[in-house]
Amino acid sequence: MALRPPVQRLIALVILGALAFAVWAAGVAPMMEAHARKRASAARSAELIARYHSVLAGMPRLEAEVAELHAHPALKRGLIAAQSAELAAARLQGKVKASVAKGGARLISIQVLAAGEEAGFGRIGVRARLSGTVAALTRVLLDLQTAWPVVIVDSLGVRAQIRRQPARRGARAALSVDPALAIRFDAFGFMALAEPVRRGDAGEARR
Repeated sequence: MALRPPVQRLIALVILGALAFAVWAAGVAPMMEAHARKRASAARSAELIARYHSVLAGMPRLEAEVAELHAHPALKRGLIAAQSAELAAARLQGKVKASVAKGGARLISIQVLAAGEEAGFGRIGVRARLSGTVAALTRVLLDLQTAWPVVIVDSLGVRAQIRRQPARRGARAALSVDPALAIRFDAFGFMALAEPVRRGDAGEARR
């Protein structure tokens, strides 16, 4: 049966609209989406470039501030005055020994750690092992942390010392806790660098 002309025109319009939508969905929409992504990416890139230029523009001022801080008298007073890492380590050892004695603890050993470089300064470290009460440890740490030149305490380890008491007649052997603690910590100081500190052990000293 032949369709009437108005129905034929309606069907043709529907088919034409479907074809147009298919073309748009297959080609135009992805192209528009890709274009939008490129524009967003370009905007982000432009923002990053602007930030990068802003950072570069401020670098001379930051470098000048860092140089000023490095030359500040207070910072120099906080550094260990020594001509070499070995001499600086010896002075740091002396300070730790003095703090341990002043705090009422007993120094067992002290060892120089490998010298290094940090933030443009030479980092000098020692590792101390000592025995003492909680009160003695508190006094030692307080003396070190208020020291000048600056001393930084790190890797603090404390454990109780257990002792076995000999068995008495008619009784079993017993365990007792020694009031003196086994203590270990690292202490670090800093020195000005004339040249980069060579990494390696500066040596070790034991009391």
